[in-house]
Amino acid sequence: RQELEVELVGVCSASLPFTAELAGWRIDAIPTELSLQWLAAGVTWKSPLLAVSRAERSSRMYNGCWNNRVVRSSGGGACMMESAVMLEDGMKLNGSIVLPDLEVLVPWEMTLYPHADGTVSFNSSVAFPESLHYSTKQGKAHSSEYRYDSYELGLSWEKEPGERIVGGGEQFSTVDLNGQQFDLWLGEQGIGRGGQPLSKALNTVAWPCAGGKYTTYSHVPILLSTRGYGLVLENEGLISVDLSSEDTAQLAVSFEDHDNLTSLQLRGHILASSGLRELLPLLTNITGRMQAPPEWMTQGLIVGTEGGSEVVDKQLEALLAANVSVAGVWIQDWSGLVHTNNGQVVWWQWMLDESMYPKMWFKDLRARG
Repeated sequence: RQELEVELVGVCSASLPFTAELAGWRIDAIPTELSLQWLAAGVTWKSPLLAVSRAERSSRMYNGCWNNRVVRSSGGGACMMESAVMLEDGMKLNGSIVLPDLEVLVPWEMTLYPHADGTVSFNSSVAFPESLHYSTKQGKAHSSEYRYDSYELGLSWEKEPGERIVGGGEQFSTVDLNGQQFDLWLGEQGIGRGGQPLSKALNTVAWPCAGGKYTTYSHVPILLSTRGYGLVLENEGLISVDLSSEDTAQLAVSFEDHDNLTSLQLRGHILASSGLRELLPLLTNITGRMQAPPEWMTQGLIVGTEGGSEVVDKQLEALLAANVSVAGVWIQDWSGLVHTNNGQVVWWQWMLDESMYPKMWFKDLRARG
C-alpha cells in the first residue's frame, strides 16, 4: 500500500487536527479523540479510543451455569494518538498507551476501513513486550473455581442524553440496556434470575444456577443505538459492557495473561444510518440474514420431549392416533443423563447416547416421514 503520513503536531494542540473524507465518512482525529461522521445521515460517533486495565478474575461453572467476577482491578492507562497514516483504502492511527500499575508506555495502532454502505471496519492492537508480563504463571483451578490474571482492553465512546441502546444478544430481562453494567458470556439462562425467594433457594443447593438479570443462552457483542450508530465486536472471550455512565459507554475484552500473550487485539465494525431500524440491514450484511424456515416446519407440530426412544415412541403414537400432524421431534437428552447431588440431569458431552436413542431409531423415524 502507498502510504502518506500526516503527523499531528503538538500533543495538546487542537488547532492542527487531522481530517479526511473517505467513502462517505468524515474522519477527524486529535491526540485524545477520534470522530467518525457518516455524512449521509449526519450521525457522529466519538471515541477517546483505547484503555487498558488490569484485573484478577475468578470464573466458576456448575452444570453449565457460570459466575464471572473481578477479584481485584487497577485503573486504565491513558491513551494518546501521535500520528495518522493514510492508506489506499483506509487509514491507520498510531500512538502510545500507559499500562496500568507499571506506568510504562507501549505502542498501539488502529486501522480503519470505511465503506460506502455506512460501516467502518476496524482492527486495533496494543503491543505487549514479553518483558512486561506481570507474571509467567498460568491461571489455577481451585475446586470449581478458576483464578487468573488478565488485561482488559476497552473501547469507549460518547453517549448523548435520551439515547437508548439495545442488543447484547438474547436478553430476557430488559430491552433498553442504557444505564446497565454486565458481562457477555454464554451459559445457562438461570432459574429465578434474581427473583426472590426462588433464586435464593436454588443457589442454596445449586449455586450459581439461579442466574441473574443478564445470564443468557445466546450472547452477541452487538450494541445498537436509537441515535443511529451501532458497534459490533468480532472478539471471542469474556466481554464486559458498561453503559452505566450518563455520557460514556465502554466495551472491554478480557485477555488472560500468560507467556504467549504478545498483543491485545480488538476487531469489529462501527455502523451508522438514519435510525435503529435502518441499522439492521448493515448488521445482517456482517452477520448474515436468516433464511426462511424449511416448508416441513409449518406442516405440523414439532414435539419437544425426552426420556429415551421407548418413551418418545409412546408419545408419538398417542399424538398420531389423535390425528395430530407431527412435523418433527426435538429431544433434549440425546447425549444421555448423569446423576448428581441435585438429581438426574442432562449430560452435556455432545455425543449420542445410543443406549437411550439407537441410531436405527432415527432412521426409522425418518422412514415414517
